[in-house]
Amino acid sequence: MSVFFATPRPSEPPLSSMVLWRIISSMKPINEWFDSEYNITNRVYRFENGVELLHSQNPATKDFVFSSVLHAGAAFESMMGVPDGTAHFLEHLFIEPNTRFKTKHMIDRFEYGDRSRPSLYVNAATSVKYLYLYGSCNEKGRDRLLERMDSILDYPDNWFEKYMRKERSVILAEHSHMYKREKDPDFQLVRFLIGKDLPHLTKRVIGEVDDIKQITPDDLRRFRSGLFLPKNTVFAVHSSGELSVKVRQDLERMADRFGNSDVEVFPPDEQLENRFDLRSFRDSREEGVSMSLNYFFEKTKTVDYPRRVLRALASELFQKVGFDYLREKKGLVYSFQVFSVSWLTYQYRVSGFKCTTPVDRWERLLPELDNVIYERVLNFLTGREGKVWFEHAVSRYMYPNTTPYEYDYAEKRALDILDDTEVWVFDRAVEIAKTTTREDLCRYVEKEILAVPPRMWVLSPYPKEKILAPVYRSPLYRRWTEHSISSMET
Repeated sequence: MSVFFATPRPSEPPLSSMVLWRIISSMKPINEWFDSEYNITNRVYRFENGVELLHSQNPATKDFVFSSVLHAGAAFESMMGVPDGTAHFLEHLFIEPNTRFKTKHMIDRFEYGDRSRPSLYVNAATSVKYLYLYGSCNEKGRDRLLERMDSILDYPDNWFEKYMRKERSVILAEHSHMYKREKDPDFQLVRFLIGKDLPHLTKRVIGEVDDIKQITPDDLRRFRSGLFLPKNTVFAVHSSGELSVKVRQDLERMADRFGNSDVEVFPPDEQLENRFDLRSFRDSREEGVSMSLNYFFEKTKTVDYPRRVLRALASELFQKVGFDYLREKKGLVYSFQVFSVSWLTYQYRVSGFKCTTPVDRWERLLPELDNVIYERVLNFLTGREGKVWFEHAVSRYMYPNTTPYEYDYAEKRALDILDDTEVWVFDRAVEIAKTTTREDLCRYVEKEILAVPPRMWVLSPYPKEKILAPVYRSPLYRRWTEHSISSMET
């Protein structure tokens, strides 16, 4: 027996046809699609207890990647009646020694590679929305990785007390690396955007010092028992080949760790409104003046392919015109960026524009930025050069380049399955792009962007009076001043 195994592994007799049938039949196929953008075949299965599995089969990879993703992020803590930071604390404990790997030394010896076998990478993470337990390795380490991940999912509740003191100390040390909330520009930006409407999403995942100090083993048990449920969990596997009977058997055992409850926990409802708002935040670490215009776009359960294609084309359009004019012609910025993030809330995507300029160009930038967004973009698109650019943009759908490898490919798509939303399929977007016209894009820009009031965030090392005075004089401000305004300085 190898010294690297935590427990003896008896030889496995050949599976009878009845056992083999039970293992295979317990994973019911419920969906399948081919992603030509990545050359990956995706199959979704459901175990008998309701846990779902996404297997992304990628013939080009040498990796075996496993993730368990759960609706068990920090946003659920108030719902479960536990202190802030409980989800993050639980994540820390999951990768501590357990009944199968009783010491850190045993974990290291099991996860280390040598000349005869690959190393394993195992970790856990928490966000506001999700809790992740994941690992990866060369495909030859597949069985060992699944054994290690199973030991994590099987972590005994009565071991929480054993490592809480040490992990509490580690988490408090982690917290000491952070800025105070009133001085943290990232935290303040989130609070500005959604704090009034979605306070349960406007907090630090790690919790605050007082929260961390008061978390108890009972809090951890309450949070785990309330959220580690079959219908609250999706497994993701990314590998080169089909799933063997052995792997299916291991995955079924891991799914069984979540019991047989029919309870399904849903995130709280969200309601966000696009309205003009303005905030200036002072941070002495900054050099110039950074600003962003932020917009909310509600997510849909099914993919609206025409709208998604238009959104992507609009992003390229604004990126092109903003860069060419504000940087190349006027020299006001180094870069003009179009961004879109979906991690902030469950039901909305936050998109917009951002750029940075020296303070002596700040007042000159504001009217030029307004001119780019509300005049130049459509003038360019409807002109002769816009026609050439549009055909170029559509061709990128029809003749895509090789897409770089993404180790978390399956995990990202598993989040859509967990949120009960349709997974994006590139080939369907290609067919839509072929029939999309410039007129379609013009209508989209006018309705979805130009008619929508932004939330304007300004970050600089300067006093509010110095930074906001040019904003109040700008056409961008005057365009939306009939809406409510609030400006603050921290």
